[in-house]
Amino acid sequence: MKITFATKIALAIAATVSALFFTSLDAYRTIDRLVADAARESRIQETIALAEQIDSRINKAQDWLQSYLDTGSDDSLREFERADARVNELLDELRQRARQPGSRASVSTLELAVAHRIA
Repeated sequence: MKITFATKIALAIAATVSALFFTSLDAYRTIDRLVADAARESRIQETIALAEQIDSRINKAQDWLQSYLDTGSDDSLREFERADARVNELLDELRQRARQPGSRASVSTLELAVAHRIA
């Protein structure tokens, strides 16, 4: 059986359209994966920034507590209480960001360590 020119053209067009479809599908999946990875990276960077804020506030709270212990100043005590409250707010924010059960457990462990460090 001889294939006509029109049939050859139709087969070539069908093969081209199929190739374009599968290439587009693959490109869509790749873009979707890249967007998801970018969102994940953004969440990670935000969490790191939050952890750095927590560390900074812990250091401030410790400094104010030491100042209060050294001087007995009510101002130092007030500043310590403000810094301690801010640390707790930041820990709450970190807990709310935790998506995985393991991450939530890590936040609980961190809270205990912070309480011990500031106390």
